[in-house]
Amino acid sequence: MKQFYTVRGAKVCAYVEGTGPTILFIHGTGGNGKTWFNQLRRLSGQFRAIALDLPGYGESELPPSIESNDDFAAFVSEWMQVAGWDHAVVVGNSMGGRVCLQLALDHPERVDGLILVNASGIQVEGVETLSPGDVSPEEFMQAIFYRPSPVVVRAGAATSGAWYGTMEKLTAKPLRDMTPHLGEIRVPTLIIWGDHDRVLPPAFAHAFHQGIPGSRLAMIERSGHVPMMERPGEVNETILEFLNGMRR
Repeated sequence: MKQFYTVRGAKVCAYVEGTGPTILFIHGTGGNGKTWFNQLRRLSGQFRAIALDLPGYGESELPPSIESNDDFAAFVSEWMQVAGWDHAVVVGNSMGGRVCLQLALDHPERVDGLILVNASGIQVEGVETLSPGDVSPEEFMQAIFYRPSPVVVRAGAATSGAWYGTMEKLTAKPLRDMTPHLGEIRVPTLIIWGDHDRVLPPAFAHAFHQGIPGSRLAMIERSGHVPMMERPGEVNETILEFLNGMRR
C-alpha cells in the first residue's frame, strides 16, 4: 500500500505491506521503492515490510536541506520518527546500502539489524568501480545486470531523466568514506553480493565482511549489482534465514 508523509516540508512516498517487526528497504541510485517489490511480497507475511522512495527519487520530493547523499541518513531517521517506526532492520542496495550503513553508525538506536546488498560507502584500494556518471544511462543499465534484458535496459535508460539530475547534484562533492568506521557496527549484519557485480566488484563484499565484526556474507551466483531483482528467491530466503536467526 502506497503511503505519503511530510518531512521537512517535502512529500515522502513509501510502500508498506504486512504487520509485525519492521524491515525497511532502501533503493540505490536511479531506483525507487518498487525495486523491492519481490521482497515486500515475500516478507510481508511475517514482517511489516516498507520500501522507501528516497528524496528526489520515485514520488518523493527533494527538500533543499538534502545537498548530498550523506544527508539521507539523518532524513531517514526523521522520517522514521514521523511515520511512527522507532526502529527497524534496514536493508539497502548500492547507494541505499550507504544510507543504511550511515544510519547504523550515526543513529544506532534506529537499527536492529543491517543488511547490505551490493552496498557503497567504503573504498577498496586498487579496485575499479563504475558510477552512473561514468557512462551513458543505457550502458549503466547494462552494467548492473548479470544478463541484461534489452527491454529492461531500454526502460531503465528511458527513465533516467527523472533521476539523473538528482544524482548529479547529490554527488557533486566528495562523499564520506565509512571504511575506518566499519568496526563500530554493533548490530547483526548480513552482506549480500552478486558475484558478477561490475559496478562494485566482490572485493567490496569481502571488505565489508572483514571490517564489520560478526558479519555474515552471502554471495549470490549468476547475479550482478541488483541481486534482489535478478535472483529474488535466493535473496529472499537468505534474508529470511538471517531475520529468523535474529529472533531466536
